[in-house]
Amino acid sequence: MALPNHPLGNRYTRLVGIAHPIIQEGLGPFKTRRLAAAVSNAGGLGTVSMPGMPVDLAAGARTFRAHIEECAALTSQPFAVNIPVGVDGSGEVLPFTDTYIRLVLAMRREDSSLARRSRPSRPVSTW
Repeated sequence: MALPNHPLGNRYTRLVGIAHPIIQEGLGPFKTRRLAAAVSNAGGLGTVSMPGMPVDLAAGARTFRAHIEECAALTSQPFAVNIPVGVDGSGEVLPFTDTYIRLVLAMRREDSSLARRSRPSRPVSTW
């Protein structure tokens, strides 16, 4: 859906294939699969969120996958997935976070074009 000469188009919209530089925030505790599809269908980048990760990570992964598949069935446009990452109350890295980080690092090692694309072109500033 990215429009090369669109007045609001920029490097990011072309990179992710959207028409408008509008990105739906991950909405943590809310199920967002229908909202994500609507945002993507309107030309922005919708985001599927997981309403909390249950103690049973396998059950959580199945639920999360179902949310992603439902969004994919509602739109043919790109959408993002808000991966729940972080630490528990004692500061230990959650297993889901550890797995996600290892997966991203492995993908970067195996695909040099992905490594180049995922590296910032200039220093990332913080607010």
